[in-house]
Amino acid sequence: MACELEPLSWKKFEEYHRIAWENGWTYGPAHTELYLEYLKNWEYFITYVDKLIYGLNHVSKQNKCIKILIGEAPPFWAGNSEQEDRSYFYNEKQTRGSTWLNAPFKYFHYLEYPEGCSNNQIYFDASKKSLTFKKPISSDKPSRLDFLAQQGVILLDIFPFPIRQVTKIRETVTADFSVHLNKYFRDFYNKVKSYIICEAKAKAKTKTKTKTNVQFKYALVTPIFTGLQILYGSKSKFVFKNMVNGDSPMDIVDFSSETTVNFTIETYQGQFFNAANSFRNFFGKIAFDEKVDIKLDPFEVECPHSSTPILMDTSGNVNFSNFFNSDVTKLTVKINDSEMDEEDSE
Repeated sequence: MACELEPLSWKKFEEYHRIAWENGWTYGPAHTELYLEYLKNWEYFITYVDKLIYGLNHVSKQNKCIKILIGEAPPFWAGNSEQEDRSYFYNEKQTRGSTWLNAPFKYFHYLEYPEGCSNNQIYFDASKKSLTFKKPISSDKPSRLDFLAQQGVILLDIFPFPIRQVTKIRETVTADFSVHLNKYFRDFYNKVKSYIICEAKAKAKTKTKTKTNVQFKYALVTPIFTGLQILYGSKSKFVFKNMVNGDSPMDIVDFSSETTVNFTIETYQGQFFNAANSFRNFFGKIAFDEKVDIKLDPFEVECPHSSTPILMDTSGNVNFSNFFNSDVTKLTVKINDSEMDEEDSE
């Protein structure tokens, strides 16, 4: 059977868009131009996936690891992409700076060329708690995408179309994300995995008799509220658990405690997220500062995904070294450029 991965039909695209619209997540009904933009972006996506699969068969390790970064949605597009300041991740011609591209590039580049190597150009800045370029790396966007494909990194958006940046989902975690996860993303997530496995095995057979095992690991690169909605929402967390069944959270290197070439791989556990007071402090500060009515119900603090990293800092940037649930001893909240730390008492 041939390996297949097809874009959404207009009928399905319109159906999912309408569900998102009815939930207040996107702008009005779907329109033809938006669907055509989706199809154009799909071609960029498939080109990248095929490049990633090609790389799987040219690495020496028998067990191949695909790192799935789960994002939220493509950037906003109102009908004239040529005149808008935007940059779709897989479109090599759109070169606006983006931490969705640069953060994973710096992280995996650092792992590939750790400190002590003469060709290392990135280092961990302890004062900023972030990975920093020693000097500008001249590689353009196509080169960075090529590098990430070689590393087995892939970004999958929960929504196939732009969604609103100001919604109740940004203010509370009461909206039911499980509807869209069930309707669209779970199927998309698994189809992409199946396509990668199928194509990797098909290509491996033509070159070697060695069995190729493909493993999948995942992390969230969503806005914090979206990440909390997915991991802790009363329904969403069970849908997500079913979706990633058999996969495991990405191992994240704690650079702040390692300065040598031989890294100790540690998966952050986000232990404080199991403490109700931490959530109430987090939401309480936002409610106090922004006069937002924070509702925790049906939000639940228990979570089967406490080791899943939400790789975004509180400023809204993708960050692999100072991300939202990387610190198990403090809860750091940044609001209106002021930073407040709350010690976790449990």
